[in-house]
Amino acid sequence: MGSLCHLPLQASPKMLQLAQFPNVGRNGSARTTSRRLPFSTYLPQPRGTVRCKASADEPKEASQPPVTTSATQSEDTAPLPNLTDPVDMVQWGGTLPEKRRLFLGGLTATGVALGGNFLGVTSFILGKNPELAQVSGLDIIVPVNGFKRCKDKENGYEYLYPASWLEDQRIALRNAEKRQLSLDPLSAAEAARRKRRRQVAEPVSAYGPPAGSGEENVSVIVAPILPGFSLAQMGDAAGAGQSLLDTTIAPPGSEKKATLLNAREEVKNGELYYVLEYTVETPRWARHNFAVFVSRDDTLYTFNSQASRDQWDKFQPQFSQMVDSFALLSTPSPGAQDASSYL
Repeated sequence: MGSLCHLPLQASPKMLQLAQFPNVGRNGSARTTSRRLPFSTYLPQPRGTVRCKASADEPKEASQPPVTTSATQSEDTAPLPNLTDPVDMVQWGGTLPEKRRLFLGGLTATGVALGGNFLGVTSFILGKNPELAQVSGLDIIVPVNGFKRCKDKENGYEYLYPASWLEDQRIALRNAEKRQLSLDPLSAAEAARRKRRRQVAEPVSAYGPPAGSGEENVSVIVAPILPGFSLAQMGDAAGAGQSLLDTTIAPPGSEKKATLLNAREEVKNGELYYVLEYTVETPRWARHNFAVFVSRDDTLYTFNSQASRDQWDKFQPQFSQMVDSFALLSTPSPGAQDASSYL
């Protein structure tokens, strides 16, 4: 009975002769060996099998049919995946991940995309619900409908400004130094200097367009006032506005001419706001202004937006939205937090 000898399908006739007559040398003469190993030991593992006559010294084994495995199948007949179907591609290359890993991976990718405002998707979603953006504080770091929010918790106010505008670097540096010094105990001299500084009316925040002339900007001034003072004591918005122009903005002898264009009153969260629109002219320049005034706890808050007279028509829609957004912060409830708490 023949046996299965593992031979390459492309074996040469000489190799077949050696396999059938292991005791014959290359030149046809008989040879003797002290120990003879099976010829298949010296051959590489083939893809197929060839039936040959068994050697006299090899143990006789029952013939077995060749085993067909997936490795012997033709790769050309294997079905190719649908390149437009991600699931088919993953199944063809391996197994799909378990549902828990797939869910967590998708959730992480979604969080990264939303947090980084990938392709503006976060701005688009929040633009559909600006109230949610304001309550969550996400509009502080992500533009919503073309605006970001300035929220000053230390002084207690907030307002919108164009997302492309930049913060005044001098004011930003001063605020950063103030936060750094607040971590260290104050000396008597530093405490006195800060007290004098608080009595000076200077902007606590300001923004303007990049590469602008400096005339177009918005700013907020927080200044102390007499105890018990309120805007209502100055009369209505028109009377208070005219008095402000005549005594503060364009006093006699200042070579300034101020004209009040519009004045109105608003009430937000029970607090009175005066909104004024006016122009200021000098021999050298002419400006158009939108301003908001409100008082709380012996402090006067002034929001001012201005542009040169030539540029007013360009910036007026943005200024109107910024003026409407300016408001004092309400007292937060215990434990309440928003996205700005982590900045």
